[in-house]
Amino acid sequence: MNLLFNNNIEDPQWGTWQDNLNVRNNMKNIARNTVQATQSFYASYPYLTEHKDTFFTLAVEYGNFQVALAMFNDGARINGLNDADQYERPLAFALRSQNHNMIRWLLSLPNIDPNVIVATDSDTVGLVFAIEQQMPIDIIHSMLSLGALDAFEELEYDDGWYPLSAALHTNNYHIIQLLLFFGADPHYDDGEDPVADFATNDIVKNAIQSWSEQNTQNLRQMVGRNLTLLHQNPNMWLAACGQFMY
Repeated sequence: MNLLFNNNIEDPQWGTWQDNLNVRNNMKNIARNTVQATQSFYASYPYLTEHKDTFFTLAVEYGNFQVALAMFNDGARINGLNDADQYERPLAFALRSQNHNMIRWLLSLPNIDPNVIVATDSDTVGLVFAIEQQMPIDIIHSMLSLGALDAFEELEYDDGWYPLSAALHTNNYHIIQLLLFFGADPHYDDGEDPVADFATNDIVKNAIQSWSEQNTQNLRQMVGRNLTLLHQNPNMWLAACGQFMY
């Protein structure tokens, strides 16, 4: 079967080509296939400027690193077609697929925007989705380093948990600590339940309720420049506010 062409498809212009299900299905098959097949296909449509972006997104979605890398090296935009909305960016698809290595690679690229919305049965802000799925701490750390927490409210998406609430709900001390280090607000008010109410034990709840800016500064001083301490000792944030686990 020829994956590149369908005899029923005329050479399309961009508007009809984008919407043509047969061509899109061919693109999906190619994105799962080889770099050579991908390059052969889009080389056949030299007047289409957005094709590399589409292939890049599809390759990310289906976990084909070779095709994704080829499209990136050939100029594909890492934040999607025309800086696509938060639902359509390649990182959103990688998060949904939970392909950790693909996520790590995307987050390592210059100018990647970590602020995406993952389309699932219940659409979720990318950072919150990663926390809920308890993805590796280095992925969440990278997202925070790139400003995912700072831009949380800028997503204009008010359906779902505040990141710190999600971390408390999963009882993940590593992520709680990372969020506090990067400035998460324990007293964030979204008009719903207080953040501290998501804590799973009284010690954690008391620490969150009493957390202050001074505690944030204490934690940052304890860590200094050795950010690996955030990964190695998940209880530093409790010590920073005078709470201890026994």
